[in-house]
Amino acid sequence: MGILTMKKYIIANWKEHPATLVEAKKMIRELESALSAYKNVVPVVCVPSLYLTETRAALKKAECGVQDIFWRESGSYTGMIGAGMAKSAGAAYAIIGHSERREYAGETNDMTQKKIKSALAAGLFAVLCVGEKTREDDDYIGFVRDQVKEGLHGISARRAGKLIITYEPVWAISSQKPKELDSPETTKEMSIFIRRLLVDMYGQAVAVRIPILYGGSVTSKNTHTLLTDGGVDGVLVGRASLTAKEFAKIVDEAALL
Repeated sequence: MGILTMKKYIIANWKEHPATLVEAKKMIRELESALSAYKNVVPVVCVPSLYLTETRAALKKAECGVQDIFWRESGSYTGMIGAGMAKSAGAAYAIIGHSERREYAGETNDMTQKKIKSALAAGLFAVLCVGEKTREDDDYIGFVRDQVKEGLHGISARRAGKLIITYEPVWAISSQKPKELDSPETTKEMSIFIRRLLVDMYGQAVAVRIPILYGGSVTSKNTHTLLTDGGVDGVLVGRASLTAKEFAKIVDEAALL
């Protein structure tokens, strides 16, 4: 667990699901019914932006977030959604730099940095995602280091209070990698490395208060182990978050610690 982080963050990433607003409303109702309220856990549901208002209105036991924002507040940027827009529609969190954004939208560390800066300026929690594509690259540590340092370049210690870092190795997402690769020991190694980077950037007092999460095929079966042995302060949940009962079980597992 993080050194001084008191609460655990369980963040759902619905990605491009579900296909219709009718289905989204059903999922929200089921989730609200399945979730229990805990003082030591912060559940967050990051939905497609089109569903944000409906989600915020109906979901009382969890915070809401979006899966991406643009770095400009307004202007001639067709299709983009500014951080202020997201917040006004009910978002409190924004996932930024997810590996799928980097792959399919060509998002760079520089673009990620601009988005983080904009999100924090708007008062959102910025959830920065980092993680190597493969462990076959001898410099995978350097890859993650660059994502963290370049993504947070120019972000002040004063703003860092609303930062959350998620370590999400691309190779572990929905994978069947050998246990020795996708393991709590691997997660702990990287969480310690990221924490040291944050200490170098912000000093000990600030760095220990920045939650570090893990994302990569998270389920209710491995949540306890990740939180106890993986050295993280929460999890980013993909596929498992699409089932209300499964996501609620993950929250329950975190609350037991």
